[in-house]
Amino acid sequence: MKVKSFKISKLLFVLNLFFIFAILFSSCKKDDDNVGVQIDVNGFWIATETVSDNCSGSVETETKTEIFSVKQNADKLTITFYPIDKEMVGTLVGNTIKWNGTLPTSSGNTTMDFSGTVNSNGTEVTGSASWTWSSTTFECSGTTQVDASKVVAETANFAGDWQGTWQSEEGSYSGTFSVTVIQNDKTLSGKINVPEIGLSNADLTGEVSGNVVFFGDIEGTIKFVGILDNNSGSGDYAYPDYYDDGSWTATKQ
Repeated sequence: MKVKSFKISKLLFVLNLFFIFAILFSSCKKDDDNVGVQIDVNGFWIATETVSDNCSGSVETETKTEIFSVKQNADKLTITFYPIDKEMVGTLVGNTIKWNGTLPTSSGNTTMDFSGTVNSNGTEVTGSASWTWSSTTFECSGTTQVDASKVVAETANFAGDWQGTWQSEEGSYSGTFSVTVIQNDKTLSGKINVPEIGLSNADLTGEVSGNVVFFGDIEGTIKFVGILDNNSGSGDYAYPDYYDDGSWTATKQ
């Protein structure tokens, strides 16, 4: 009986070692493949988008810049697009990132379904989206290739007096704006003027994240988002009350 008991104990010992090694190997494998390791994608992102569509009756391609933010809760994501401040929902499983939803535009709505890959540092996203734009009288579709980088630059200096111009995407509206900006770390205050929409000496609010700036009047009448480069800046604006959006450029005085 003692010999049999010894053999059983030895067998159990070997089996226990086998299971321990199996668990360790499995854990290492998950780390190597980046499965089971939560990648951090929180923050602001700048995307270069190559858009292809057939909306004019023939295939056209356009390259543009998009700024968005990601808020992450485990594998659940909320993606906010600027300057319209509208959200989509998504997921991050391993290094596969997805989001979908509908965004309003100046004359319709865009429904999008995106799928891509995140690098192991959570600083780069590449992928593609299929989308459909629709209005009350027309509908078209296309694809967008997305290459996005997380904003990691040091906080830029936006303080001072700036003069700028804006141009509606519709092409028929344009104008000027000026801002006097007070910056406290990343938080902005001051005054903003947009004469063409009757905004005069209005209180300004905003934020700087790296080299990305968000600003507008405190009532949300008009919203600007863009990228700063020393004493110049450019980006997009949204004028929600009139369903208008477009581009802007500005220089520091």
